[in-house]
Amino acid sequence: MGIASLLGARHGKDETGMAEELIGMKAAQAAWLLREPSPFAVCLGLAALNAAVTPDPDSLPEENASAETLIAELGRNKAVGIVGDFPFTGALRETAGELHLFELRDVPGSVPRDRWEKVLIGLDVLAVTGTALLTRQMGYFLAQAYNAVSVVLGPSTPMSQSLFRFGADYLCGSVVVDPGPVLEGIRKGLPFRAIKKRGGIRFVRWAAQG
Repeated sequence: MGIASLLGARHGKDETGMAEELIGMKAAQAAWLLREPSPFAVCLGLAALNAAVTPDPDSLPEENASAETLIAELGRNKAVGIVGDFPFTGALRETAGELHLFELRDVPGSVPRDRWEKVLIGLDVLAVTGTALLTRQMGYFLAQAYNAVSVVLGPSTPMSQSLFRFGADYLCGSVVVDPGPVLEGIRKGLPFRAIKKRGGIRFVRWAAQG
């Protein structure tokens, strides 16, 4: 089972039955929806991709799987960039030397768009949400912050080695180990923070080798 954020996307008039049409489809074919222009189709494609590349959780180290702990350790007294809305941002501000927020929306305290390139080049650590794949921004951030140790995190993050080839150093994602409570939470429209409290999800960390 794979999951991905919808980022508020809703199906269009011609996409009403799209999710049902994926039943029985090969994962590679369903993941091809990532290339579609429709935000809803892209989200379904990422969920399909995540289902296809889900690793055996027992093959990955469970100890210190917390993305928050990793980023705090890497970023202590250093320049850290955050792409995404994370509950630990406030705590990270207390330990990082500098903390820079990158938001597509106009958010107070975030880096102005015309300064993104200059600030990204100077980062020591970059934490970027897996949903940047949905907004087509992942490649941009990993490429621009080429001096930084980059961490891709969140439940939408594909646990795929291909991200290492494009500049990621760590993947901090989640693996569904018990679909029952996860599906129930999704059907109820719960946010991920509430879904994970129901159980059925294991957080994993994967580091690039070499």
